[in-house]
Amino acid sequence: MRIFSFRSLRAMTSEDLDAIVEIDRKVLGIPRPDYWKKRIELPNSRYPLSCLVAEYEGNVIGFIVGEVSGWSSGFQKRSGD
Repeated sequence: MRIFSFRSLRAMTSEDLDAIVEIDRKVLGIPRPDYWKKRIELPNSRYPLSCLVAEYEGNVIGFIVGEVSGWSSGFQKRSGD
């Protein structure tokens, strides 16, 4: 049984801050607007789709924040190059 039919998966923008803070608050129990403001404002021109939001009926219902780093997996050189 499908619960959601996603209409939109898109790059995160600064306009998503309030929704992201609210989702995070529901999960962790505390609001962290300053943390998310810094995360959203970090420029990532090489990987613009590393932070995404899912929308349903015009509302942000989820998000994912990624980071590209060769060091985290034990490689000193990016494996995609």
